[in-house]
Amino acid sequence: MTKLPISVFVICQNEEQHIRRLLTSLEMMDEIIIVDSGSTDMTLEIAREFDVKITHQKWLGYTKQKQFAMNLCSHDWVLNLDADEALTPTLVAKMEAIIKSDDVDSVRLQRNDFFIGQPFSALTKKPNNLRFFKKSNAQFKPDVLVHESAQVDGREIQIKEAFDHFGYDSIHVLTDKCNQYSTLK
Repeated sequence: MTKLPISVFVICQNEEQHIRRLLTSLEMMDEIIIVDSGSTDMTLEIAREFDVKITHQKWLGYTKQKQFAMNLCSHDWVLNLDADEALTPTLVAKMEAIIKSDDVDSVRLQRNDFFIGQPFSALTKKPNNLRFFKKSNAQFKPDVLVHESAQVDGREIQIKEAFDHFGYDSIHVLTDKCNQYSTLK
């Protein structure tokens, strides 16, 4: 199997309930970098079952942690994912075509959100996230504390192919995330 020349970087802590699904979806990616900020559950043991590079870094904040992780990547094309996300086969195929054409610098991906295991209504507008880009043209702005995204110089496109997001396992988790993010904002 020929792997795609993409480095995936993931920041995480205590993601044992999600990490296996993510890493299984990344089998076509050449390099997977996990930057862990102190997991005390089975996250790292599960991750070691896969071909990944694990680095430990005390929590620096979302933006700085992602910049740190991106700097560890060896390929120019990088993909930033969270442990509670996963790639779809159609997205992987589209990413391969984008790399081969080499006429863009960054790609906005659609996101399929799941709430307590169920997809959002088809009537719900899908968010889009800038997650796939050339690291040589990218940098995370250190003053953005939450909902951070790389700033990429060059041509950006948005595609309809999506990745899956399973970050809302319960109402409690959703409420905690809203409170944490609103405080950081």
